[in-house]
Amino acid sequence: MKKYNFDKIINRRSSSCVKWCGCEKELPMWIADMDFETLPEVIDAVRSKAAIGAYGYTMLPKEYFSAYTLWWKDVHNVSLKEEWMIFSNGVVAALSSIIRHVTNVGDQILIQSPVYNCFYSSILDNNRKLISSDLVYENGKYHIDFKDLEQKLSNPKTVMMIICNPHNPIGNAWTKEELTKIADLCIKYNVMIISDEIHCDFVNPNESYVPFFSLDKKYHENAISCISTSKMFNLAGLKASCIIVPNKELFDKVSNGINVDHVGSPNYFAVEACIAALTYGKEWVKELNEYIYENKQYVLDYVKENNLDIHIVPSNSTYLLWIDFSKYTSDSEKFTEDLRKETGLYLCSGLKYGQNGKSFARMNVATPRVNVVDAMARLDRFLKELK
Repeated sequence: MKKYNFDKIINRRSSSCVKWCGCEKELPMWIADMDFETLPEVIDAVRSKAAIGAYGYTMLPKEYFSAYTLWWKDVHNVSLKEEWMIFSNGVVAALSSIIRHVTNVGDQILIQSPVYNCFYSSILDNNRKLISSDLVYENGKYHIDFKDLEQKLSNPKTVMMIICNPHNPIGNAWTKEELTKIADLCIKYNVMIISDEIHCDFVNPNESYVPFFSLDKKYHENAISCISTSKMFNLAGLKASCIIVPNKELFDKVSNGINVDHVGSPNYFAVEACIAALTYGKEWVKELNEYIYENKQYVLDYVKENNLDIHIVPSNSTYLLWIDFSKYTSDSEKFTEDLRKETGLYLCSGLKYGQNGKSFARMNVATPRVNVVDAMARLDRFLKELK
């Protein structure tokens, strides 16, 4: 018997929620934000802190980092050290700060498109040059072009590579072999790695995610990982994350940058919520992943049973589906705008993740099943009208 109810509908329309700020008829499945109530222990922790009634400045207790180390050891069998950890108000804030304080204006930073849109802004808004070793889409799946990757990493101007593991938007957790190949190339050409692992605990049942810091220790000195409870436990509004930096010299640069940029002070409620999530959330995460997997399967089954002329890219992680609409469009901005206007179904245009996303859209299925059922019916009607 399930302990948690992920079918429960939470009315978020009147809560200044970014996701649900549209009109009544809209069904938003665009932004990476879940519609599930977080686990009871987190709610209790927030209520307990709220009951104090004075919401002043908050310091970071030692328990914040120890909760992370215990979770990673228990769940991922990875031994992290508390002295490697730095608090940040969020992974994007951390990423931008690291770029500003570890690289120089004009430096070249490599990504793997299609990829999370904030990678682009964090690089370009800080006056660094963006270069992509595009993921190769072949036979309905993606793979890394290691020849192209090495060529671009070998450029002396390339000083940093940002990887997304698990990858947003394609929903793929990279294998140990793939991560090791990337790490070897980065060491060979003296390129720093930042691994955004914010979706790390979302995995399909019987699938696995490989943390970057589970690789051989020889790769640790050249790397930074960014993790957070924000996606997994639906705590994004509390603004908290953790940066992992084993290299002491690099740690000092990153820590100093976080302080200079004033993105290292915790929200009043964030610390207790994160500690509660990491302390009590293991069974909740297991049931959540099972529910999300069932949502994914519903979409796949619907597409097959109703002969929809679209392709869902296979994924083993995250709550995101990357959908190939190439039979209908090569302009996903217009496609998703028309879909939203005609049906109220709001998906995220693939062009937000790079030009090679022009025929794709991203769907977030971390929502009660009734919404997934509704979404597919709306999409079906829209596609039939286009035909």
